[in-house]
Amino acid sequence: MTWAESKYWWAFAAIVAVFLLLASLNLTTAPRFWFDEGINLQIARNFAEQGYLNIQTAPSEPYENPYQFLTTGYPVSAPLGLIFKITGFSFAVARGYMLGWTAVLLLAAFLVCKRFFGPLSALFSVLLISTFPPIIFHGKSIIGEIPGLTLFLFGLWAFDMKEKNRGSFFWPVLAGLLFGLSVATKPIYLLFILAVAVSYFWGAKINYKKEIVFWLSLTLPVALYAYIALPSGFDLSKGLSVVETYQSRASQGSFSANIAENAVRFFTDDSLVYTLFVTMAVFLVAPWRKILRREWDRPKIIFAVSAVLSLLFFIQSVGWNRYLAVYQGLVLLVLPAATFKIVEKFSWFRRLDGGFFRNKMALSGLVFLALFQVYYLSYRSDFFSGTLGADTEKFFAEKAPEGRIYAVSALKSVAMIPSDRLY
Repeated sequence: MTWAESKYWWAFAAIVAVFLLLASLNLTTAPRFWFDEGINLQIARNFAEQGYLNIQTAPSEPYENPYQFLTTGYPVSAPLGLIFKITGFSFAVARGYMLGWTAVLLLAAFLVCKRFFGPLSALFSVLLISTFPPIIFHGKSIIGEIPGLTLFLFGLWAFDMKEKNRGSFFWPVLAGLLFGLSVATKPIYLLFILAVAVSYFWGAKINYKKEIVFWLSLTLPVALYAYIALPSGFDLSKGLSVVETYQSRASQGSFSANIAENAVRFFTDDSLVYTLFVTMAVFLVAPWRKILRREWDRPKIIFAVSAVLSLLFFIQSVGWNRYLAVYQGLVLLVLPAATFKIVEKFSWFRRLDGGFFRNKMALSGLVFLALFQVYYLSYRSDFFSGTLGADTEKFFAEKAPEGRIYAVSALKSVAMIPSDRLY
C-alpha cells in the first residue's frame, strides 16, 4: 500500500478512534433505556442463562409466540448472549457491544463508498455518519437497525466483488450470507432483497451459476431466523398472524393517515427537514441519464433502490424516527460525492483550471456540515437521557429480596432480573 492510499486509512482510523472515545461517554445514560432495548436485552440474557433466544414466562419456559417480540434477530442477540456467558450480565457491556457494531458500520461504509466514489468522498461519508445524531443514538441502543445496515453494506461490498471477480464462488457465497444475516437481524431488510431483484432489469450480463449460489447462501440465515422466530406447529392461520403482527407494528392500521402526517413532518421536524435537504442535494446530481439508459452497475442499483424502499417504508409507517435512520445513513453516504458534483456542475469555480478552488469549496462545505451535526448533537438534539437502565440493574443485583420475582406488564425492566428468578 502506497502512502497516497494509506493516508486515507490513517484518517479513517483517527475518525473511528475519536468517535469511540466521545460516543462512549454517558454510555448507559444517553439515550435512556427504553422498551425495545429491554426486550432485546432480555432475549440475549436468556440465551446466556437459559439457552433459548426468546423472552420467558418462567425459568426454562419460553414464550409460545416468539415472533411477536423477535424484532431484532439472532445476529445481534446471540453474540451478545455469548458475551454475557463469559462476562456475566451487564447493561454497560451490552451498550459497549452495540457501540462496537457502530464502529464496524463505519468500516463497511468506508469500503463501499471507497469503491463507489473514491477514497476522499468515502472519508467524508464516514465523517458525516459518525457525527449524525440518529446514527449515534440508535447505534448505542440495543436494537437491530445499525447492525442490519452494517451487514447490508458489507454484503453490498461483497456483491460488488462478486460482479468484478468472474471465476470465484467465494464472493457470491459471502454476499449471500451477509445479505441473509442482514434480513435475519431486522425483517425490514427483506425490502433490500427486493432491490436485488430489481437490479436484474438493468441489462447487466448475469452469471446464473453465481446467482444461484448467492440466493442459496442468502436463504440459509433467513431460514434459521424463521426456525427461531416461528412457533411450533406453524400453519396458515399462524402465518397470517405473523403477517398481521409485523404489518400492525409498522403502520398500526393507519396507512393513508401515516403518509399524510409523515409528509408534513419533512417540513416541520428538524431531523426530517435536514434529511429532505440532503435528499434534494443527492437528487440534483444523480446520474439520471445513466439510470434511464440502464447503464448503472448492479451494486449501485441495489444501493439506490434500497434507499428508496427504506424511505417509502418510513413514509407509510407509524412514523418512529428510527424507521428513517437506515435511509438517513444511506443518503448521507452519498452526500460527499454529490457535494463534489454540485460544486463542479453549478459553481463559477468550474472555469478555473485544475479544480483547486472547486475542491476547497466542496471540502469546506462538508466540514461545515460535520461541525453543524456535532453542534446539533451537543446542544439541540432531543434524544432523552436517563439512568433507569443502570439503576434498575443495580437494584436487582444488590437490593431486591431473595426468591422469585413476578413481573406484570414490565417487559422493559425484566431484562435486569436474573432469568432463574423471573416469572
